[in-house]
Parts: sequence; C-alpha cells; structure tokens
Amino acid sequence: MGAARYLQDGFANLEAGDKPEACVLLAFLNDRLGDKNKAKGWLLHFFETYGNPNVSFPFLGIVAEGDVEAYINSWRAKFPHVSSISIVWPKKNPGPMPPQALQLGLDMTNDAYYRFSDATGILGGGVLHKGFNILNLSAESLFERSGSRVYVVDLKAGNIALKTEVTLSVSLTPEAEPPAEEKLSKTKGMIYELSFYVGSRLVVKSSKTDRASEPLKLNIKPVNLRANPMFKPPGQHDPFDPDQMGVSIPDAIGVLTGLIKDLVTKKPKKLESSIEKATVVQFTFFRQGPADTETEVKTTLSIQSRSLSSAR
Repeated sequence: MGAARYLQDGFANLEAGDKPEACVLLAFLNDRLGDKNKAKGWLLHFFETYGNPNVSFPFLGIVAEGDVEAYINSWRAKFPHVSSISIVWPKKNPGPMPPQALQLGLDMTNDAYYRFSDATGILGGGVLHKGFNILNLSAESLFERSGSRVYVVDLKAGNIALKTEVTLSVSLTPEAEPPAEEKLSKTKGMIYELSFYVGSRLVVKSSKTDRASEPLKLNIKPVNLRANPMFKPPGQHDPFDPDQMGVSIPDAIGVLTGLIKDLVTKKPKKLESSIEKATVVQFTFFRQGPADTETEVKTTLSIQSRSLSSAR
C-alpha cells in the first residue's frame, strides 16, 4: 500500500516517458490491494491518454516483472480502445454536389458493442470488430452552413464501458444566403406608411401591413435528356439499332485473337484503394442560386475526437 501511495503522490512530477509505466504499476498495485475501481481508472488513463504503448519493467525482479507484464497483457487482449477516428474519403473528386452521406472510420484494438448517437437520439448500433470499421452517417443539411455537429460513440466490452465524443466541423466559403422562407418571414408584419404634405400641412396619410404570402414552390428536378441512353439527336446514328449493327467474320476473329493475346501477355494491374483516411478534407462543390446561377463553394471538413471516460 505504501508503494502505491508513494507512486501516486509523485506521479505528476515524473518524466513524460515514465508515466505509462507508472500507470501500469499503479493499476497492478491497486488491483492487488483489492481496489478494482482505482485500478480500472489507471488502466483507462494508460490506454486513453498514452495510446497503449510498449512498456517494460527491468527495474523489478524477474517474478514481479513477469506478473506486471502478464497483468497488462491480459487487459490489452480485451480493452476496446479506439486508436483513431477518421473521415473515409474517395481519392477522386466526389463531384459538383455536396455528399449526401459520410463514412467515418474507426480503428479498434478489440471487439466491442457500440452505440452511435447525437443530441436527437440514437443513430445506430451493433458490434465493432478489431481492426478498421466504417460507420455510415447521413450528411443531409451538413453542408448548408458552417458549423459543428457533435456525436457520441459508447463502447461496451464485458464490464468495460467507454465513451468517445466525435466532432465534425464544416467551414464554407462563401456562406449560403438565408433561405427564401427566412427572408420572407422577416418581412411579414411590416407596416408601410405614406404621408402627403402641402407645405407643413398633412393632407393625406395611409398605412398598409404587408400580407405577402409564400411563393408557390414546384420541386421539379431538371431532366438531362443527354444523360438518357435512349436520347438520340435527329439524324444521328443510333448505336442501339440492331438493323445497323454487324461485323465481318475475319474482323471478329482478329478481335478475339487480340483479346486472348492481351490476357496471356499482360500482367494484372496492382489493385489500389480508392479511398483514404483523413482528419481534414478539402473539396469544392457548386451551390444553386437564383435565376439558375451557380456559386463555387470551397469546403473544409474536419473531425476530432476525445474521450469522455473518467481517468480516475
């Protein structure tokens, strides 16, 4: 008990490189003393603050060193630590429109049950497995204005319960104009006054309250005929017309010979991932404005996380 108290009292004055080993020793000593809660607190501090680094205890005797290493290794085998959280983003340009959904990548040290939620309630749940996991997230209205959204990931493995806060931040340049409904609501109820004077004498005075109604909305999406494979401009050859399709037998044999030769001689291309994991993403999309105008919007999307679990 004296060793645990001495080490705990001097913990703040230790060198940064010695603190992970001290956390493990304090967890081990408190566990042996029967204080499971305090031992768990030091374990949380070790995993969440220092990220589960390699530790060694050559200053202990052989038996004690083996006991401490066995203790921390047993926790490493079951502790569901989130080693990193990132945005899963396509390497190619996502297109001229902002994405309607995002994917978050979670690297896990072990399996754990999870619950994903925000201020409105639970958004999803299930099991996260050891290694890389992907969580799907709706991005509806996320790119309308600059700001942040906060989410919480709850983890549960055995008697271990952890909580991680995830913050998604969006910065847009330029900012969007207020919606038409918002502009209209500000003008409703305004009183307009007209006064007519002859010299200093008031002859006529009239006032009117604006009763403008909301404009009629027709949510009709534009149709791009040229994107339709059945569209054919007048006088243009139709590649789908069977009456205009045909190939000679010698030409067919030549094509097949070339394909077989390519298959035999060409080495298969090395497969590369089409996505990347990032904590900051920058891209550009176009916002539709009045009278069919478009505005280029430069966007920065970033993600941050922090543990909400108690370290003591």
